[in-house]
Amino acid sequence: MSHQPIAIASARVGIAAELPSGEHSTTNLNHEAFHEFIMQEKDAYIKIPAERMNIDAWEGRGVGQTRVTRGSFLKDVGLFDATEFGIGSKDARGMAVGTRRLIELSFLALLDSGIDYRGRSVGCYAAATAYSITTFADPAEFESPMSLAGPSIPVDTACSSSAVALHMAVQDIRSGACEAAVVGGCQLNLKPSEWAAYSQAGIIAPDGVCKPFDAGGNGFARGEGAVVIVLKPLDQAIKDGDHIYGSILGTGVTSCGSLAPVNAPVAEAQADAMLRAYAGTGRVPADADYVEVHGTGTAAGDPAEANWVGEEFGRGREGDLVIGSVKGNIGHLEIASFLAQLSKICSLFATGGELAPQAHLKKLNPAIHWVDYNMRVARKPERLTARDPSGKLLVSVCSSGIGGVNVHVVVEGIEPSATLPAPSTATTPVLLIAGGLTPRSAAAVADDITKALSESDESVVDFSVALGRRARSLPWRSFAVKQPGARVQSFSAPILRPRSKPSIAFLFSGQGPQHINMGRQLFERYPVFRQSILELDECHKNRTGMSLIEDFGLFTSAPDARALSLVWPITLILPSVTALQLALFDLLVSFNLRPDLLIGHSAGETALLYASGAGTKEMALEIAIARGAAMTIVEESADGTMAALSCSPSVAEGIIKQVSQRHPDRVIEIACYNSPDAVALAGHADVLNEAIAIAKEQGFMARKIMTSVPVHSSLMDLCAAKFKTLVGDVFTRYPGKHCTKVPTYSTCTGQLLAEFTAQYFWDNSRSPVQFTSAMGKLLARNPTAQFVEMSAHPVLSTYVAELGVPSVTITPMRRSKAYIPHQEQTTLITAVGQALVAGYSGICFNSLNGRPQSTVAPRPVLPAYPFAKKAVAIFPEYSRTMYRQMSPRNGRLNHPDLRVNVATHPELSDHLINSEPIMPAAGFVEMAFEFGAKTLWNVRFHSMLSLSAPSPTPLEVVADGKYFSVKSHPANGKYYNFDPSVLRLHADGYFSTEVAPPPADLDINAIKQRCALIETKHFYDELNHFANYGPTYRRLDELYVGEREVLSRVKGLGADLANDGNYVLHPAILDASLHAGIHPRVHMITDPNVYYLPERVNSILVYDALDRAAQCAEHVYSYATFQAWTPTELIYDLVLVSASGKHLCKLEGYVMARHLQVSEELSQRYELLFRPFGTPAYQPEIISNIQDTCADILRHVVAAGKSDLRILEVHSPHSPLVSHPLEKILEQIEAVKPMFFIVSQDAKSIAADVLLQYFSALQASSGSKPLLAELDMQTIDLVVLPEDFAVDSAFLERLRTVLVPGGFLVRATSSTFVWKTELSRTGFVNVAISVATGEDNAAIVCAQAPVLPTRFANDAGDQTATRMIPYAVGNEMSIKAPLSSLDETYDRPIWLVASEGYDAAGLQGFGRSLRREYPQWNIRLAAFANCYSDDDRSFIIDRFLPKTGMECEFLVDANFSIKIPRVTFSPPPKNTTGSIARTHVISLDEKAVLVEASHVSFSETGVWVVIGTATAVGQASNAQLVGRPVLAIVSTAPSKVVRVSQSVVAVIPEQLRSQALADTMAPMVFALLILGDSILASPGDFKGRVVISHTDDDVGRIIMALCKNLGLRHAALTSTYSPEDLSKLRLNADDIVLTASDPKDDLLSCYVPPHALVCSWTTSNTIQSHLRRHPRLVVKAQEGLCRMQNLASLLAVRPKLPTAPATPAPQLFSADKSYILIGGVGSVGPYVALWMYQNGARDVILTSRSGRETLKKMAASLPGRVFGYIEQLSDLNLFVEAVDGADPVSMMKLVRGLNKPLGGVILLAATWDDRLFSDQEEALFAKSFRPKVGSLKALEAAIDILDLDFLISMSTGTMFGSHGQTNYTSANTALDGLIKKYSNAFSIATPLVHDTVIATERVAVGWIDWGCSPAEMCSYIEDGLRKLADGPLNIYVPSVDFNVALRNLGPSALYDHLISKTKTIDAADDDANLSDVLTPVLLQFVDVSVEDFSPEVPFTAYGLDSLSAGRLSIALRPWIVISQMQLLADMALEDLEARIMAARATKSEEGV
Repeated sequence: MSHQPIAIASARVGIAAELPSGEHSTTNLNHEAFHEFIMQEKDAYIKIPAERMNIDAWEGRGVGQTRVTRGSFLKDVGLFDATEFGIGSKDARGMAVGTRRLIELSFLALLDSGIDYRGRSVGCYAAATAYSITTFADPAEFESPMSLAGPSIPVDTACSSSAVALHMAVQDIRSGACEAAVVGGCQLNLKPSEWAAYSQAGIIAPDGVCKPFDAGGNGFARGEGAVVIVLKPLDQAIKDGDHIYGSILGTGVTSCGSLAPVNAPVAEAQADAMLRAYAGTGRVPADADYVEVHGTGTAAGDPAEANWVGEEFGRGREGDLVIGSVKGNIGHLEIASFLAQLSKICSLFATGGELAPQAHLKKLNPAIHWVDYNMRVARKPERLTARDPSGKLLVSVCSSGIGGVNVHVVVEGIEPSATLPAPSTATTPVLLIAGGLTPRSAAAVADDITKALSESDESVVDFSVALGRRARSLPWRSFAVKQPGARVQSFSAPILRPRSKPSIAFLFSGQGPQHINMGRQLFERYPVFRQSILELDECHKNRTGMSLIEDFGLFTSAPDARALSLVWPITLILPSVTALQLALFDLLVSFNLRPDLLIGHSAGETALLYASGAGTKEMALEIAIARGAAMTIVEESADGTMAALSCSPSVAEGIIKQVSQRHPDRVIEIACYNSPDAVALAGHADVLNEAIAIAKEQGFMARKIMTSVPVHSSLMDLCAAKFKTLVGDVFTRYPGKHCTKVPTYSTCTGQLLAEFTAQYFWDNSRSPVQFTSAMGKLLARNPTAQFVEMSAHPVLSTYVAELGVPSVTITPMRRSKAYIPHQEQTTLITAVGQALVAGYSGICFNSLNGRPQSTVAPRPVLPAYPFAKKAVAIFPEYSRTMYRQMSPRNGRLNHPDLRVNVATHPELSDHLINSEPIMPAAGFVEMAFEFGAKTLWNVRFHSMLSLSAPSPTPLEVVADGKYFSVKSHPANGKYYNFDPSVLRLHADGYFSTEVAPPPADLDINAIKQRCALIETKHFYDELNHFANYGPTYRRLDELYVGEREVLSRVKGLGADLANDGNYVLHPAILDASLHAGIHPRVHMITDPNVYYLPERVNSILVYDALDRAAQCAEHVYSYATFQAWTPTELIYDLVLVSASGKHLCKLEGYVMARHLQVSEELSQRYELLFRPFGTPAYQPEIISNIQDTCADILRHVVAAGKSDLRILEVHSPHSPLVSHPLEKILEQIEAVKPMFFIVSQDAKSIAADVLLQYFSALQASSGSKPLLAELDMQTIDLVVLPEDFAVDSAFLERLRTVLVPGGFLVRATSSTFVWKTELSRTGFVNVAISVATGEDNAAIVCAQAPVLPTRFANDAGDQTATRMIPYAVGNEMSIKAPLSSLDETYDRPIWLVASEGYDAAGLQGFGRSLRREYPQWNIRLAAFANCYSDDDRSFIIDRFLPKTGMECEFLVDANFSIKIPRVTFSPPPKNTTGSIARTHVISLDEKAVLVEASHVSFSETGVWVVIGTATAVGQASNAQLVGRPVLAIVSTAPSKVVRVSQSVVAVIPEQLRSQALADTMAPMVFALLILGDSILASPGDFKGRVVISHTDDDVGRIIMALCKNLGLRHAALTSTYSPEDLSKLRLNADDIVLTASDPKDDLLSCYVPPHALVCSWTTSNTIQSHLRRHPRLVVKAQEGLCRMQNLASLLAVRPKLPTAPATPAPQLFSADKSYILIGGVGSVGPYVALWMYQNGARDVILTSRSGRETLKKMAASLPGRVFGYIEQLSDLNLFVEAVDGADPVSMMKLVRGLNKPLGGVILLAATWDDRLFSDQEEALFAKSFRPKVGSLKALEAAIDILDLDFLISMSTGTMFGSHGQTNYTSANTALDGLIKKYSNAFSIATPLVHDTVIATERVAVGWIDWGCSPAEMCSYIEDGLRKLADGPLNIYVPSVDFNVALRNLGPSALYDHLISKTKTIDAADDDANLSDVLTPVLLQFVDVSVEDFSPEVPFTAYGLDSLSAGRLSIALRPWIVISQMQLLADMALEDLEARIMAARATKSEEGV
């Protein structure tokens, strides 16, 4: 492929451009205007026009939004003249907008280039943005209107697309793939998504301004533009006289590949493209005079590009390097950016180097090495000087695209000397061609030209040339000839050139049209014509000795010329005609009007010799001379002539025959067959005259031809010899064959002529002219041929027309009687004009206007092409996408096709609920605000809208009148979802735009004064259990709380929210205004599992004061007043005010709904039971499998009554873990909880694949002592040892002590004898050994630790002195003295001993708490049956109870069974529904009636009809009802005996008591309630019509029968009624429609008039409503029906009754009993009362010593709010009695005053007086017993407990022992012991109950962690009651997290086996820094920040109290055993560290 330069060719500039003008012009910039624009340093940046997109709606920082609002844009992009290009309107609308622009600009570029492109091999290479129809502009779409036949290549390489298109075009031109190319690019920024994407990517300048090379460059600016150029080879452009604007020397393209991300510039790849471009050009980068860089103004791109440019172009350069970028003026045109750069460069060349200054450059980017590379930019306009001696500027242009395609183009300018000629003023006629794509545009061009040339001839020649070049490819053409000094008269009518180029046929006529003036003006005007004539005249002189010019005066004036007669001699005629034709041919050819076909007539065929290329023109002239010389013989002797007749050959033959008959000796013959109706005759003159006369007589035109030579007749024979000789001589002088090179049709033969010979010319002269035949052959092959008659005057045109040629023959010359100046020139250029409009496009207008062909014509300012542009939509007419793009948005959250997630609306992403970002309720309210709502009501929030979806969720925010709704499309659905049923409703409500008048300003200071200021430092941390608000929503910074009011200060729109869009009320502000109401400190709900979220708002008012300024204030205030509490809701009123108190917004009835983090359903429950301490003696069946042996042992242990098992296994890597299968076996045994201790021999962690659910990991580093030291004594039930574990006697002795009595040891061994001996010697019993088996010859050894005896025997042997302290309830203070005598180092067991029963129960709570207060002592508890003496007790303790270890509480019963307490699994109750009442009673209200039902029926009307006998009545009821038959309608399922109000009872006759009446009554009552009961008495008064549907169903059939019975006008419909059925009824407003259908049924609503009554018996609840409001009306209807005549006929209509709803199970409590809650009014009492009501109780009595005074004190508390709610329940009898529960008299009075039997009692009373036992006093201690034990004793005195359905004692989790609560825990366990004797009573050991005053007080000490909600507590009560129904239940332990109990209460043998999480017994890492480890632990219990904590400051200085010290002592157990007393003794962290280190040292010395 050659590397030839490619020119940017154009008659003007070669570039058609539309570039943005910004605010500086109302139109786009063309190429020239663009140069002026950038020279003045203007820019085109404006706000994004509304016709592109609604930028106000799209502006934002979320995904799908843009922060950029400016760019540069084209104007009127929607205007397009589709008709001009032959494009239908439909196609135009479907065409990409970029394609439209490129069609127009491509046409203009081709028009300006002047190349003949139509149908030529012109390539098209283009790129453009498209919108939705195609992804790029298809060149084929705009190649077609221009009829380009070259390659059509679409290009898309992003920003380098047009540069790549140019590269491809250059390559194809060089390879010959096309002869020229159109290269175009168009960028239109129509897609908002692109703006959003660029903005989100951060690559677009936020201010929308491109700042190349500037230090502030922060991204590119988007711009629009379109440019098209035309390319062709440089040498051809020079040859064709094209305007050369510049030449492309080289191009280079590279890709970045994977060197960097697609959007990152790669300098190496860009430089490589440059080197490729320069390769083969003979130039180097240092030669470049200027570099136009890509220069987008990005922080990374500019330095990367500029620095490589500086390095590469600066190498070897002398002087500075100038660079620049046009993007500063117009932004980045992306696809079209390169061509915009090229436009700038073309202007640079055209203006001789005028370089525009760099726009928007204030400070040079320091990252560009300006000094290092001697590089600069133009800061003001300057002129570049070429480095090359030729003076041509050399410029490099860089282009890069996102995606990595880099292009470099080397462009060279024009030579300075190659200037254009000055504009020409015409002195001769000028041809003007007006061309267009349509006749309209062609005519418009003609008009514009006429106007442009109306005043001056200046540049008219330039106009002619330019217009002529333009018209080459235009299909519609017209022309005009402008005379010098005259106006253009008129243009010819536009003519459509044929689709294919017409063949030009030159028609050479014969003798006859010659005249003396022919060619004179042409000779004078045209050098070509003159030169030909002179050459031919010279030839004539040489052959004849005479000059045509000088001797005959032809072609010009000759003073000595002879005078010519009228008839010229043949010797002059033939040479003169031939010379004229030859000169005219040369002249037309010089205009590039060349023939495609040739045909001659008679003598005209002589010139064909030259025209066809068969011979020279001199030869042709000599043949003419020879012919003339020979024909003189005929001329002189024949007396002949010729005549032309306008008749057919047959007519002519008749005339010839007629004449010949009269003159047989004379010659008359047909010489020429000119047309079917025209011939020429030749012969003797006399007979021809006669023939002319005959023809005229016959009506034919006839005339004599001015010649005296009768050619083409037999008279020619006279000169035959001479003719042949003379012509033969000519051929001899011009030897060789004379073949035609242009198709030449012979009129001698009528066929194509291949060769001219001498004989042919004789035949031509002698034979008749076969013009008709030859023309027929020519037209058959060339039907559209355009004929040009080559003659001094047209003589054959008429014949051509007669032969059927449609086009007018063009005649370049025409004879005139009087010649005027320029006549022949005018005729000639008129002919050229005719050829042009006929379709010939090859005319060279330079030559036509007397200029050399390659002359570069000056460029006149031509009128713009007259497009008739019309608006064509740039977007689809009906498109949701366009609607979204263009429509105004109501707001940020309310616009078409709203889609939301955290990316689209990042300002909402900080609203996290349970770690999930969700749309705040304030967001839904804002959606309504954005409709313009000022008043909203009944706003409901139906479902959450998650914002975490990866793809934004589409929302439908719709207003339908005053109703609005917010719905979302399904996450997995299609975006365009037209199925409303799948949309999810999130919020709805009603609104209006009316503004309510604002209330008086709020007195904020007054509120602050009466409310308490609350610390808000941890406000949001305390919400983290459900609300994980981010910074945007953490706006509340000041809080004031009162009894029922709360004032919040909320941050206004700060910097964090200022750019979030114009919200009416920013959701973050409104949401933050609600935060106080959901905070535990305000709603007082301490349960961390409960939280509240918005559910609905009754009304919202927006006041005029709410504007942007109000929100931008530093703060606003939210003032909320508490309105109501319900079990599921909190209700507030709230106002949002400014800092001055002005009302901004008001929310009335703002409802927060209760939500739960976890379910409150029970999954497990426990009991506290005493289990056997040891295991009975047992010798298992020893088998060879150790696993099965262990399984057998465990089954024995479980059967003995143990539920918590501890198994120790030493793990060997050589054998599988036995514990795995054992765990699976135990999992199948109910209520068994195993704990596995796994020991690893190699001191490594146990592999994850051997872990069990419950295990502890031990490590044995050396020997066995560390293993045993970690274990408590007598705690292990089973030990499993592997064979390879080393064991000695000391180990066995120690192992025996850690096994429980009767605990088992199992081991595999091969040393059976040794093992048996050792086990027996170390005290093991029941040793058994299996027979050795297997390859390893190992046996199984099994032994038991000593087993407890089965009966007691005191052998009174030696025993260790035991410190026993007796305990009895009420005698606790006696224990203080013995304890006070001990010091902290006392390490022997201290036994607290009590007798079985009440004291033993009290000891449990007391001892457990005491142990926690004195952890340094080994306090142990033992309770004994009364049969044991003190000595017995001491003996048992010494011999059988462990002295150390976790087991520290024992019970020895009378059977000498030693038991330990355990919390064990308990099975679920057998029944979970129904009543738990032991006895059933039915109590009657004063106005109630008891009915024993005999007939019951359920109806589709939703009610039950009961017929039966009244058996009892209330005190105020009619006693006469007893025993009578009655009928009642009830709305709930009745039982056999029904209690109803007397108001709904109707007495019926005995004879009507029947099932039939029960079955039919409800439908009839329904009808009467609608129609009115008076209809029974006066049915004739009813004027309407009853329309009953579903008459094929039961209810409809009964109602229809009733209407018939009453004689009512009625109509019936079946259940399958159709539109036709309804239409026939012609329903009107007086009709009453009774139906089973919904009244809103679509079909019904279509036919029922607006005022007609429609009632449905299935949906209206008519009867139920009357039962509630007007029960007497129901009774009257019943009584009236029973009295109705013909009732029997109605009863005969027996329906098939519907299935009645299932009768609900009886409720838990009986409405006919009373229930007493003793105490708890200020805590859980209101919750329990509410729960009992919800489960059936209707009479609940709460007792308190202060009665309702207690309620006043707790009014502001949460229990007080609960009480306020339940007190408003209309069907609950709630009593609050001032009763001392411990006073038997008061209790008896209360019980006796009950209206209903007492069903149950719950003991809730408690007195809290926490203090250490050492601080207790007897009276204070006893206070805790009175409300507990005292209440039970008072109750026992008042009633028989066993008569109750239940008695419940509410204990607490402190029963496990709690610091500072020896009094309370002992009172609880003492009460538990007392109620144990009652089979209908039990205790509940609940953890702390949330949402109570006690819970609130104990938040600070951490009890809240181990708590339950009131609802959970009530579920525990129900579960316990139902378990009580299954059998005795003493202490119910709820399913709580015992891991939390461990953290709060410390370890306990009671529940340690229930700790489910894996733990490691290794206490702490000895190598860890103690201070770092302990500080976080300590900070949990003291009130100090980590920054303020000092290790030397005592803990008490940080607020450590006795209770928190107790909890801290538990937390420190892994490091040290320390009491709370020690912690309170001014201990600091450094003291604690010293104690721990000392304890470790002691442990190390002891070797444990």
